[in-house]
Amino acid sequence: TDEMLELPRLCRLHAKAGAAPWPAAADTAAELAASWDVMESLWSNLQTLHGGKEGAQTVLRREMRATLLLASMELEGMGIAPDALLSPGSAVDARLVALQQDATRELGGHAINLASAQQLSEALYVRLQLPKPRGGDGEKAGHGSTSSENLEKLAKQCPSCRLVGIVLEFRELTKLKTTFLEPYHAKLVGGRLHAQWCGTATGTGRLSSRHPNLQQVPRGATRVLRAGGAPPLDVSVRAAFVARPGKLLLAADYKQLEMRLFASFSGDPTLQRELGAGGDLFVRVAAAWNRM
Repeated sequence: TDEMLELPRLCRLHAKAGAAPWPAAADTAAELAASWDVMESLWSNLQTLHGGKEGAQTVLRREMRATLLLASMELEGMGIAPDALLSPGSAVDARLVALQQDATRELGGHAINLASAQQLSEALYVRLQLPKPRGGDGEKAGHGSTSSENLEKLAKQCPSCRLVGIVLEFRELTKLKTTFLEPYHAKLVGGRLHAQWCGTATGTGRLSSRHPNLQQVPRGATRVLRAGGAPPLDVSVRAAFVARPGKLLLAADYKQLEMRLFASFSGDPTLQRELGAGGDLFVRVAAAWNRM
């Protein structure tokens, strides 16, 4: 079955370095036999770590339920409307080209690579003589810092300098293109995005995802200006996710989860009362701590 053919692939990933050469992929029987050897080794290690067979079985009963759920999530994937990624891509590319041309005009025809921190630093602080921010990695390297934080400060200090705003917009659109639009579209399989879900990758035990990371999808929309009098385009990566026909895609999150757990475990009546009253509990705790 398909499940049996997946077993060798998974065991191959867990095989220890330096072990005997793995059988050829075409030799299914040999692969399955080697897979069972690996599984027996893993089962033995599991018993050693958790105090014998009973402890290992308890771990499997509890943890494997979550593991199977995460595996089903990976296989199911997330639906993506392809046009929601392709259509904005051309508008973003056109705007990036326009921003590069605008930057050249601002520098009197001097060509500049907006993705180069060194060229940008020279343009801002040498050619345009803008005030250098104090500190930062850029100063250590011998040129003014071009971090987004410093550029935002510079935009407020020097509102008449269009180049700073051009650079900030260029970076925002570049991130949209290279982090979301292009990678997501490249990883689509049958209109679905299959990320890896990890239950043990974070120190806090929170669920995480990778290849791609679906937990960093921006909430808002990015505005893309267009030439020729066309109206601007608001690009929302989150809006690209769609449910199957007849299904509903629901977004939900815990609110102040840590404080709710703390209030429950401690039995503190004040905390429980404040949670019941609603609002931002962290602000109230901070105010009480500072006697405000």
